[in-house]
Amino acid sequence: MEHTWLEIDLSALRYNLRQIKRGLNGKAGILAVVKDNAYGHGIIRISQALVEEKIDYLGISDVSEGRELRAVGINSPILNLGLISQKEEVEEVVNLNISQTVCTKRISCLLDKEAKKRNKRIKVHLKIDTGMGRLGAFVSEATELTEHICKLKNMELEGIFTHFPDAADKKFTLSQIKGFNAFLQKLTKQGINFTYQHSANSLAFLGLSKSWFNLIRSGLILYGVYPQASLRKKIELKPVLSWKTKVAYIKDIPKGWSVGYGRTYTAQRKERIAILPVGYGDGYFYRLSNKGRILIKGKFFPVVGSVCMDTVMVRIDKDIKIGDEVVIIGRQKAQQIKVEELAKLSQTIPYEVVCRLSQLPHRFIDKLNKL
Repeated sequence: MEHTWLEIDLSALRYNLRQIKRGLNGKAGILAVVKDNAYGHGIIRISQALVEEKIDYLGISDVSEGRELRAVGINSPILNLGLISQKEEVEEVVNLNISQTVCTKRISCLLDKEAKKRNKRIKVHLKIDTGMGRLGAFVSEATELTEHICKLKNMELEGIFTHFPDAADKKFTLSQIKGFNAFLQKLTKQGINFTYQHSANSLAFLGLSKSWFNLIRSGLILYGVYPQASLRKKIELKPVLSWKTKVAYIKDIPKGWSVGYGRTYTAQRKERIAILPVGYGDGYFYRLSNKGRILIKGKFFPVVGSVCMDTVMVRIDKDIKIGDEVVIIGRQKAQQIKVEELAKLSQTIPYEVVCRLSQLPHRFIDKLNKL
């Protein structure tokens, strides 16, 4: 029996996607970022639901993810946003008909050679570094690279994109957009055009319409998580992920009795403690020791003592019983614990919270009528 599990509401996913589409109002397509197991939500079922909703593109970060999606019959366009460096990866990209991010001549030549061998044309998206300082060719070297790719007979330069390091910094982001636009205009004058131009992540989609071009890369908001609290006013989203467990053990402790490693919590009076079968080994942050809270029967209860590898201790009342369902993330009756709350208390970002849960058992729910 599973001691803890995730519930993934595909109805909420569909709702969020439709909200994004409404916001775009037909002005751009959507590349749904499903990398890293769909931010911990389960890449196969998430991608299948998105394909049913007629998503334009799926974005992955590793060839193995593309293999998984193709193996279950997903034939939609897939862009590998990550690097490839090994011959085996090049072969698989071509074999699986995955579009590939390129930012070097070496990779473009390897892809072209492999595509020629298989009598195929491989689609690629050129990545430009306008300020991220990570992957991508600098604008100063990108013209030569673009011209080089255009000469390769088994390669189709389908897309071009850039990446924002901080879309909340509008001044810097607008400077990136300006540089990216200038480069696109230069290529257009040379007769080089792209089917897709993209730069906007979730935050930029909601804050800077100039960043949309004709495709946005939607990640965190697809899963109902806000990159910034202020964005709640701009779009209504539904959390896709809930994290649950059950009360495994209950004990009454006397006043002055300590709880957990390091004796970081001591009972101020006679107290009832519930032990939950989850811990930092399951993805519950150690930083939530004596800070976190959970839901049982629609009521909040505090985490007490240090979070252990496999257990968390919670101070409860007399109404709680062994076997009662516990919500760690999600809604119970009128109350809710959000991913953003755990991220703030753990001094991290929402992305890390959900990605840490990737290996937990997933249970999928889908009640929303399909289009």
